[in-house]
Amino acid sequence: MCYRRLFGLLFCCAIVFSTGCKHRQKENYPNATHQNEQSKSIDGQLKQREKVSQPEVKPFQLTDTTKLISNTYHVENIGNLLSKTSILNETAHVPKKLNHNFIQNKREEFSIGTTSSINRYFIIDFENDIFTNTDYYFTNGMQISMIAPFFENIGLNRTLPGLGRNAMNYYGAGIRQNMYTGINPETEEIDRFDRPFAGVLYLEIMKYSYNSQHKLRLTSSIRTGVLGSNSLASSLQGGLHDLKPTGWQYQVQNDIILNLQAQLEKGIINRRNLEIITSGNTRIGTLNTDIGGSILLRAGQFKPYFEEFYTSKLSSGEYTEDKKWNYWISLEAGQQFVFYNATLNGGLFRKDSPFVLKYNELQHAVTRLTIGISCFYKQNGLVLSYVQLSPEFKNGRMHRWGSIRLIRNF
Repeated sequence: MCYRRLFGLLFCCAIVFSTGCKHRQKENYPNATHQNEQSKSIDGQLKQREKVSQPEVKPFQLTDTTKLISNTYHVENIGNLLSKTSILNETAHVPKKLNHNFIQNKREEFSIGTTSSINRYFIIDFENDIFTNTDYYFTNGMQISMIAPFFENIGLNRTLPGLGRNAMNYYGAGIRQNMYTGINPETEEIDRFDRPFAGVLYLEIMKYSYNSQHKLRLTSSIRTGVLGSNSLASSLQGGLHDLKPTGWQYQVQNDIILNLQAQLEKGIINRRNLEIITSGNTRIGTLNTDIGGSILLRAGQFKPYFEEFYTSKLSSGEYTEDKKWNYWISLEAGQQFVFYNATLNGGLFRKDSPFVLKYNELQHAVTRLTIGISCFYKQNGLVLSYVQLSPEFKNGRMHRWGSIRLIRNF
């Protein structure tokens, strides 16, 4: 019984002693509990920050800008580093206010390989000596052309040369008819000192290759068609004139046209409002075989000559400057050394034309002068030109005519 009372007393003393120790701990360290709670709060905040710094991963979404850059150059051959690229139509939705310099810089940054323009052009050319009040020699020329990306897939276009890496290429096709008459279209007899009557009709496929970094442009084309009455030149002129041009009965006989052309242009002076460009060209085939060169000067407000083909749409990513109006005057002088001209010498295969000129009757050095005025508003352009040509054959005259070119980027 005494032992039970003794154990109960000791148990009560232990409880009292423990309670007193806790009370003294709180008195001696009043901030301990607060610091513990603060530590827990800080740990919670750190965990919360970790969650914020590691947001939920969402699928990558292209913005207008990233979509422009990523879709502009479609890699078809990784091994050749963009050896063949094409700009896709998805860029058509890009805002018009997108920074033009940004687009240009990105185009230069990513343009490792050859690029095909997605711009499309419709071009009408009309040339006639009625503008200079003459009616002889080269008397009329008409051409309708289109430049568009799908022409790249034409087999012959793939054979045309370009400027290789970092080049912007434009592909197109056109159809053209030319008329050539003597000084007197109503003549009833052959004049041996005059020019032969001739008509030309051909289809042309072409490629324009630009390298803005080196200020180069290479133009190449293939022409296939007919020479002679099959060109319908005599029929068309007969329908347009009140007096019947009877001289067509002595025109150059029907023959085949197959011709290759190439022209390389190089910028010498390239300033904001003044450019001087030199060029060399050659033609070989059953229509023309010659070689020559020229120098071109133009002054005004314009986009750099070697940046693009006349004008580009902003959505194509090829746009360089946002100018609604562009206008300039141009002066070009050239010299051509002629070895063969089917409209003067007759076709290569048929030798039964009533009247043609011999090789030694040609003027082998022919000079050409062209003065032009060009005006572009947004995607529309008008080019007016005056052309003067030195005599093409002995006893021939100097000739001149005017031309109109209409251009629409659609």
